[in-house]
Amino acid sequence: MSNHTCQRCGLESRCPSGNWSDRHPAAAVALAAFTVMFSLVVVVGHPWLLIVAAVGAVVYFVDREVRRRRALAARADWEFRRLMEQPVIEPGPKPRPRGASHFAMTVVVMAMGSALTLALTPLAQADPAGNGICRLLAAGNTPSTLESSVTVRQVLGPDATAADARVYIRSVVAGQCPQYLWRW
Repeated sequence: MSNHTCQRCGLESRCPSGNWSDRHPAAAVALAAFTVMFSLVVVVGHPWLLIVAAVGAVVYFVDREVRRRRALAARADWEFRRLMEQPVIEPGPKPRPRGASHFAMTVVVMAMGSALTLALTPLAQADPAGNGICRLLAAGNTPSTLESSVTVRQVLGPDATAADARVYIRSVVAGQCPQYLWRW
């Protein structure tokens, strides 16, 4: 792709087909090789031409930059004139701000309230009797003495067997206080 800057308006555009070397790469390489070889031969014979060529290159690039800036300034002036020629539009009355709907605010308040409630409430224990069993084990009781404890009888009822009590105690220990599983 090659850049083109319009000298009149300063518009920079890109040529989709590219420049000559993009369209003919083999010829460009051959021409570049010939140019480099010719330049080396000339510079070896006349070294002062290298300084002349360097000065010429600097002058070319400086002039090219000046022309590009002049074109951009022309484009900016043209756009400014077009902008100044447009009529000034008076701003109309501001629209009245609409309040939020009652439903939307209710939803927001309810969501914030439920999030705050969840954040501030402590985690509930699923089985308060299980906490009692863990405390009894921590106090030094063994699982065999807990089978006939009042806490287990209140949870399971009076007609529960000793096997039912062992299963319940083991499930409580496994779920709520697994550090006491070693006693089994």
